[in-house]
Amino acid sequence: MLLWYIRLMRTPLKTKIFQPVFWVAAILLGLQGWALTLFLQHGWQMLANPYPLDYGEGTMLDLAVRLSQRQEIYPVGLTVPPYITNVYPPVYLIAQFLFVQIYGPAFWYGRAISLLTAILTALLIALTLRQITRNTLASLAGGLTFLAIPYIVHWAPLFRVDMLALFFSWTALFVIVRWPTMRWSLLVTVALLVAAAYTKQTYMLTAPLTVFCWLWSQSGLKRALSFAIFFFSLIFGIFVALNFASAGGFFWNIFTVLGRQSISTDLIAYYLQDISVHLPLLLLAAVILILTLFAKTKTFEKPLKAFCLPYLLAASISALTIGKPGSNVNYLLELAAALSFATAFLITWLQRWPRWQLAGIILLTLQIYALTQWTQTDYFPTHYVESHPENPRLMQLIRQSKGPVLTDEYTGLLVLDHRPVYIQPFDLSAMANNGTWDQQPFLSMLNKRFFEVIILYNPSNALVRQRWTRQMLQHIRENYVLAEHIENNEIYRRKP
Repeated sequence: MLLWYIRLMRTPLKTKIFQPVFWVAAILLGLQGWALTLFLQHGWQMLANPYPLDYGEGTMLDLAVRLSQRQEIYPVGLTVPPYITNVYPPVYLIAQFLFVQIYGPAFWYGRAISLLTAILTALLIALTLRQITRNTLASLAGGLTFLAIPYIVHWAPLFRVDMLALFFSWTALFVIVRWPTMRWSLLVTVALLVAAAYTKQTYMLTAPLTVFCWLWSQSGLKRALSFAIFFFSLIFGIFVALNFASAGGFFWNIFTVLGRQSISTDLIAYYLQDISVHLPLLLLAAVILILTLFAKTKTFEKPLKAFCLPYLLAASISALTIGKPGSNVNYLLELAAALSFATAFLITWLQRWPRWQLAGIILLTLQIYALTQWTQTDYFPTHYVESHPENPRLMQLIRQSKGPVLTDEYTGLLVLDHRPVYIQPFDLSAMANNGTWDQQPFLSMLNKRFFEVIILYNPSNALVRQRWTRQMLQHIRENYVLAEHIENNEIYRRKP
């Protein structure tokens, strides 16, 4: 933002103040600065909160602790406890290794990695736009728009794998755009894309496809094919090594654990409606940008076809995987980056027609204002953090328990108290329902009243009920008595 103002100050004052674009751009950047403030405020409050704020945070921290203790993080078979799975590749867990060794189990360092990589991703979006368009205002607006989208505001500070994977992918994209013909850039790009894929496997589509198209347009088909062969060979080689080291556990966890899950069209429809309602102007910009392929101007035809369009279309396809049960807005992160990039790219493309460019900047300004309102309404830090006031009470309950404790939403509290996690209920229940795991040994533990305390989060909620099979809930109620409620949690104790 500061750099844009410095460049703007080089023009004569009379020229600036009588140009409408000056005032509209100033308002846009002011609103984006406010959106950035909300993003940082949310991130800071999440970092400062010592408790789990998401179901997946607890399972990820448990796996990070197991890795630091040289325990198996890709078990196979699951005939004896702990009944845990790991559906993600290991890079994000490896990034936590030294932190766990030094500080013990905690959420702040995983969240800090995610928050920092989200900010760096926004910077890389801006730098990539600057390299392609040479338009400082549009580049800055594109990067800041990414951080203004509430999906990013919400997900960036969580102890989850997604932001690190997105950061690796955008670092690769910037390197290949900045140095498309250098030999070393191809090696670095492949390494970064492999790192992204082995952080989260869904990142094997969007960025690699974009790199392939970009290389084809800049250096020819031979270099693009060399990239593809090198990339997939390295992916396969690492896969074979990890699968061998884990005695088949890597393949079993990544492909078998949730492999039979069906895609919910209702869930896809819900998020499509959510995006259409809250991001309409960004979607409009993306549609207009696609239509510009049929325009006569050739100014940005090559980067549009070779970079923006492949990334936008592939990110849209990847976003459809949000229909998997238990999915969240993390499946929309690449789409958010694509919409931010496409909108800024369109503003640059419209520079031949100043009035249309001014209209585009005005629409983006209105969209950013709407996003800040949406953030404060549904994603504001105080609202989100204070929605879990039960954490301290549940932590005290767990610490006072002398025997084993079973929980679902608050698995992270067990990890913080250095207690073993006996089951990841969502994954294992899905496997029991599709026939890939025998739940009888776990049901026997419930029948024997192995656990002193069982904490069930909001079992009346339809989504949360998916975390337990019908048989599990039945055995809990037959062998345990409902002792109390703590906010949205039912506390069960052994029957005498």
